[in-house]
Amino acid sequence: SQPNYELSEKIIQKMEAGEDNRTSLKIRHIPHSVTIDQLEEMIKNVVGPRKIDFLHLPRFKNGDNVGYGFVNFIHMKDLVSFVKKTENIKYPGTKTEVQLGIATVQTKEKFVRRYCINKLSRVKSTVPQEWQPRLFHSTGPQQGLPEDLP
Repeated sequence: SQPNYELSEKIIQKMEAGEDNRTSLKIRHIPHSVTIDQLEEMIKNVVGPRKIDFLHLPRFKNGDNVGYGFVNFIHMKDLVSFVKKTENIKYPGTKTEVQLGIATVQTKEKFVRRYCINKLSRVKSTVPQEWQPRLFHSTGPQQGLPEDLP
């Protein structure tokens, strides 16, 4: 059967009960004008700083985002908090409500393999830094602080 990537109350209940440990979300229907800085700031404003270790907002060649992004939370409890607190929240400077789903890729390591390492030479040489995926330390005293791409 096909996996379910919709974010339902049932999934949140399973997460709270420790039966589902996914930590990555697909943030959907992002207005094209929203930047990765605005998205990162919105996440920090909702759950606090130093809660994520991966953030990516893919872009078209003209600089507009493609309408979705990915975030990995260091701890599943912060994902749950983000989901609950973003109900009826709008994207920065817009009238569009935040829409979330479970990402098909889970964990920082898998996102790095998919969006950084496999495309590393192309990403670092042709994609402006502000459009590249953002990594943050997952553990230790620097947890949640920026980390260089591999």
